[in-house]
Amino acid sequence: VSNFAVISFSRNATLNANLTATQAISTIQGLTTANPIEGTQYNDALWKGVQFFTSSPLKGVTNLAYFSSDGKSVPSHLDAFGNIINDPSYVYDAVNLRNVANVQAFGLSDSNDPGTVTTSQLDFVDSDNAVVLSNSPGATAASQLQTALSKSGLISYIDKIEILKEGNVAKTILPNELTDSPLGLSFEG
Repeated sequence: VSNFAVISFSRNATLNANLTATQAISTIQGLTTANPIEGTQYNDALWKGVQFFTSSPLKGVTNLAYFSSDGKSVPSHLDAFGNIINDPSYVYDAVNLRNVANVQAFGLSDSNDPGTVTTSQLDFVDSDNAVVLSNSPGATAASQLQTALSKSGLISYIDKIEILKEGNVAKTILPNELTDSPLGLSFEG
C-alpha cells in the first residue's frame, strides 16, 4: 500500500495529500512556475512534509520524500510595504523531515540566476547527498531530472561487495552487476 503527497512551494507551500500514484503524477504534471519575485523558502514545504508523514495512517513503513527546487531558500524577504520579514530557518524543518523520512533532494541549477539553488542547502535537506543538475548544451537541468530520479546514487560509492562464508570470500559482486533504482541497489544471481 502506498500513500502519496505532492507539495508545491515557492514562498508558501500547498499540500496535496492522500493521493494515488496516478493522482500524484497528474498533480506533478500540473505544477506551474511561480513568479520569481516571490523567492524561495523551504520551510513551509518541509514542515508540510513532516505533517503528511506524521499524520499518515500507514505505520511501520519506509517513508520516502523527494524534494526538488530551482531556488535557494532565503531567510528573509520584503513584504508588500518594503518591510523585512524574517522567517524561521529551514534547518529545523529539514531535520524533522529527515527524522520521519528518507529525503532525496534534487536541485535544478541555472548559473545565470543569482537566486539559483545551492548544493550546501540541498545537502542539508537530503538524508545523504543531494543531486544538483545544471543546464548544459542540449539539455536543461529539468530535462535531466527524470534520469536522476530513476537512480539511488549509491552505486558510485561501491568498489565491490564481498560475501564471506566462514571467513573466506565466497562471491565478489562488482558495481556493474548491481541494478540501481530509486529505492537502492539490488543484485540477482
